[in-house]
Amino acid sequence: MGLNRYIVSDCDSVGVLFDTQHYTATPEEAAASTIRAGLDLDCGPFLAIHTENAVKGGLLKEEDVNMALANTITVQMRLGMFDGEPSAQPFGNLGPRDVCTPAHQELALQAARQGIVLLQNRGRTLPLSRTLQTVAVIGPNSDVTVTMIGNYAGMSTSCILFYWLSNFKFSS
Repeated sequence: MGLNRYIVSDCDSVGVLFDTQHYTATPEEAAASTIRAGLDLDCGPFLAIHTENAVKGGLLKEEDVNMALANTITVQMRLGMFDGEPSAQPFGNLGPRDVCTPAHQELALQAARQGIVLLQNRGRTLPLSRTLQTVAVIGPNSDVTVTMIGNYAGMSTSCILFYWLSNFKFSS
């Protein structure tokens, strides 16, 4: 494609697509449809298990698999993953000291602000008044920081919910 990228699934999402959502009748069809749609790498074992039979069954062309592999390997090469000792590479010594730096926290806040999508605004509740001093977060997960962070995080230095328009720090 020439985009210098690869597309990876959420872990086990291709398996979920087949096993739970029943998007296709067979696992080979799920493998074929996701690769043809542009998926290059499955975070999970599903494609590794079912792609070969999808090609053998005529559901997927070997060229489609080759393109997915080329996209993935090209990015890995650009990252230096084939250049010897990982610690000798530009990103080979990243560690805990590189997490939650002020620059990274600002970047995360910027990404969060740009990624917010308001699905409904019943009763024109938003935007909140800038004169508010506090906001209550109510519900079963209002004080469950592990749930709010999700399962893609290590140990966080803090858990703060941001309201992008008024810069309030929410508390539970």
